[in-house]
Amino acid sequence: MSILPAGSSFILDVPVSAQGNDTAWRIHWNTTGEPAHRLTERWKHAVEGDGLNIRLRLGDIKLHRRGNVTSLGQGRRGERFFIAWDRLPATMHELLVSATIGNPEIALEAELAPFEAPHQPYSSVPSVDAVGIFLYQSPGRSWAVLVQTFRWAFRQNLLPRARLHVLVHNWRDWQPERMSTALAEASAMLGGYHWCAGVNRYYWYNRELMDQEYWLKDNWYHKLYVMVSLATGRYKYIVSIDDDVYLNPSTWAGLLTSAPVADQKGCAVLAPMVQNNIPGVELWAESWLDEDERAELYSCFAGSSGHFCRPQYRSCGPTDDGAFAVPLPSPWNATAFYSSVAALGNLYDRIVHPVSANQTCMELALDLALKKVPEHWMQLQDHGIVKQDSAVYPYFRNNVFLSRTDFYSTVIRHKGHFGLNRDEAALSALLFERRLPLCFLKNSLAIHPAYAIHGKHVLVDLENRAQAAIRNVHFPAAQEYARQFGLTS
Repeated sequence: MSILPAGSSFILDVPVSAQGNDTAWRIHWNTTGEPAHRLTERWKHAVEGDGLNIRLRLGDIKLHRRGNVTSLGQGRRGERFFIAWDRLPATMHELLVSATIGNPEIALEAELAPFEAPHQPYSSVPSVDAVGIFLYQSPGRSWAVLVQTFRWAFRQNLLPRARLHVLVHNWRDWQPERMSTALAEASAMLGGYHWCAGVNRYYWYNRELMDQEYWLKDNWYHKLYVMVSLATGRYKYIVSIDDDVYLNPSTWAGLLTSAPVADQKGCAVLAPMVQNNIPGVELWAESWLDEDERAELYSCFAGSSGHFCRPQYRSCGPTDDGAFAVPLPSPWNATAFYSSVAALGNLYDRIVHPVSANQTCMELALDLALKKVPEHWMQLQDHGIVKQDSAVYPYFRNNVFLSRTDFYSTVIRHKGHFGLNRDEAALSALLFERRLPLCFLKNSLAIHPAYAIHGKHVLVDLENRAQAAIRNVHFPAAQEYARQFGLTS
């Protein structure tokens, strides 16, 4: 059995059989001419059962181009795996990425092709002045707040030309059709879904790091390298954002439209003010909290233990394993604290701050932030840029930021400071050592509920609390919209 579309530059040829049937068939996937979900639908209607067996015999999976055939050694002889229909689209992209490690643009073109329909206003290849937004998707995390924010901001014509790219490493998160449907009139913003599991397809960006097999197959680095490679030549600026960071519509508009201004000011990175970010929490507090609220938060900081334990950098006692001390000024003085942190010899130790290390302070900061949501989440603000000398801030936690693509490509090629702290350690080192300006968006409202170091139950509880607070005030008919597209989980 063969269902072969015509007119493809590349055909991925995969041996399969039906569930409970050993008859051998072949999938011929036109990688840029047909989205993988449509391929799946055709086979689903043609074959009985809940999915297909993919038969991985050495050399049996092939890639065709204009009559040339390349055999791909996948698996051991006789192996086969049952793939349910809802998993097949992600699996086809996974196989294509694995098959084209030496030429990753083939897989990238297949990921971009479904989102380049000519009738969509955002669909042409973006110019170098456009912004690429890259969402780092963790397994199972909801993107409901992001989708609702973009949809409302798009309708209000607040956003400049930008495309959203979702970076995933779990097949359950491969949901381009669902996200496109949920974005509704803003669906043209969706620029692509990208498979980032397995061997890093852009391993040559940092061969010294990728020579270690652990990092070669690390999904975070895979996402990072895909982001920079995809943005190069397509976007002058990138916005990198973790899926547990929520920006209100005004902040998104301000961040995206401020890219050229930040560039002119020489900002290496531009970040929104987040209630628990390092650095920046004090700037956020000065912008959003009244005097009593600031005093309460700063008292929590000053009253913390002053001892932090590696490797998670939580607050701890002076005799605990991995403990080291940092003087905590009382009353709280951010300049004095960051000066003490900058004096630490180990770059990774400079990640510390009571707002992340002390669970009580972290939860207090979130509670204070959520109090601002009902009144301010839907307000439009005047956004300027606060330019800071990065020598004052010895470490930058980069869970959301904007940067020039060409600058960030130098960060990921940095030979040192990579490892468990991902790219943020290399970025922090470059900012601090070269005294590159670190900039913040004025009057920005962004929420990062929690750090994972305090346990999954705390993380999930605070994320749910934050999402519920935002959804309660988000947009007209937001609750009905969320139910319609299954975004309430």
